[in-house]
Amino acid sequence: MRKIEPSLPTPPDLDTDQIVTVALEAATLANRALRAGSMAPAFRLRDYGGQHVSLEGLIGSGPAIVHFYRGSWCTYCQSSLADLTASHDNFRAAGARVVVIAPPPSPRFLAAAQVEATHLPFPTLIDEGMKVAVAYGVAYSLPAQLRPIYLERGYTPPRNPRAGEWLVPIPATYLIGADGTIVLGAVDVDYRNPLHSEQLVTAVKGMRRANTRRSDTFKASTRSGH
Repeated sequence: MRKIEPSLPTPPDLDTDQIVTVALEAATLANRALRAGSMAPAFRLRDYGGQHVSLEGLIGSGPAIVHFYRGSWCTYCQSSLADLTASHDNFRAAGARVVVIAPPPSPRFLAAAQVEATHLPFPTLIDEGMKVAVAYGVAYSLPAQLRPIYLERGYTPPRNPRAGEWLVPIPATYLIGADGTIVLGAVDVDYRNPLHSEQLVTAVKGMRRANTRRSDTFKASTRSGH
């Protein structure tokens, strides 16, 4: 069975049935996340420099890659950011823009998050209250038994009006077309299984080729009078 938090030690007060319940609840939530063919919810978030970035602005000139991650405290997330960074030039050459989205960092990780953001070639957006993650269906409420482990690692749950809810992002990567339609959605409760950037580059190039063929077909049809 795939564990919801595969690298975290299991608290002694969680029995087998509770662990199964936690994993199934998270898997169910991941299955409710937006997938290919859905319209991407609009967003407008600020980065660490105070600049606001919107989805509308991102897709104004082509497709956008939107990556949700857990934060600077998550070592697996650092690997996913490095992977996106390594392919960033290929994304831009194919006409796509990239943004990454995470909850506000705890005071313990604020400085590290700010430094990290300055070294990334794409904007790092702050999802206050995890409203955007919730809109995309890539957030779940962590069981109380696991919360002390997260607090120890430096995670601070976002403020949320629903009492008792303790939201954590589900790592996810979306490729969104210029019309706002989700072309590709990769969502996995097991954060050790990110979508590799090579797959994204291939998908973006495929979109570009398809758009070129449609444009050529339209031009040929116009010239022929049809």
